[in-house]
Amino acid sequence: VVRRHYRSALLIVVQSALTLALVANACWIGVQRLDRMSKPSGVPESELVSVRNLWTGADANWRAKLEADLAAIRRLPDVVAAYATDSFPLLGGGSIVDIGVRPDQKDPTAVAGPYTVDEHALRTLGLNVVAGEWFGPLDIQRSSDLVGSDAVIVTEEVARSVFPHAVAVGRTIYVGGRPPAIKGVIAAIAIA
Repeated sequence: VVRRHYRSALLIVVQSALTLALVANACWIGVQRLDRMSKPSGVPESELVSVRNLWTGADANWRAKLEADLAAIRRLPDVVAAYATDSFPLLGGGSIVDIGVRPDQKDPTAVAGPYTVDEHALRTLGLNVVAGEWFGPLDIQRSSDLVGSDAVIVTEEVARSVFPHAVAVGRTIYVGGRPPAIKGVIAAIAIA
């Protein structure tokens, strides 16, 4: 019977093989996600709340409104700290920047996911500064142009990648053609 209907039998074998491949792939993706979720993120996830503010229309007073909102949130009971940002660890997405050690460098020494933070992000995210220091109020640029800080804070992994045989704090790196100095180094955090 199989000889007379070999095409049907072959089709069943191919369908079974494809189904098995799809199921195995789905299981592998699930295992990878579970493994990723079980790793520590470097931030106290259960203590964080994200609030998205969507103002309508153009408003010249957006900075004042933002500061008022943050002040109101910080006054709430049990709120340790709050800061405004365009991205944060585990949000997903975001961008990547090339990091070099020379201004004319063609290929990056390292790549990193940039986060816009202020002096309150350290406490908000429960980050651990392992070298140098965190941003102070004078390090924070209050503008809509969030690129171009004179100081940056990097993770231990980035610091080791860029300066494997030297202390990274105080050294200059090149990010998008700009030369910020490394002000501090934090313990590792998950980016997505």
